[in-house]
Amino acid sequence: MAVFLSGGLDSSLVAALLVEAGVKVRSYSLDFSQFGISEDPYPEQVAQFLNIPMVKVYPSPRNIKNALIATIKALD
Repeated sequence: MAVFLSGGLDSSLVAALLVEAGVKVRSYSLDFSQFGISEDPYPEQVAQFLNIPMVKVYPSPRNIKNALIATIKALD
């Protein structure tokens, strides 16, 4: 199961409850550091504490466009 992990209370609690329930969890986090906005330490700390892998996603206009096209095709 995948969870978007921002490092805030809500996503951290959801991830913790899933881990506690025995669900194999993988977390994803958006990384805006290239734009000067970094929330990196928070989701990383939660993922490390819960011992779950975290995948950083770097949003860019090209990546967003590709994701939207793939999503639209999957829903068609």
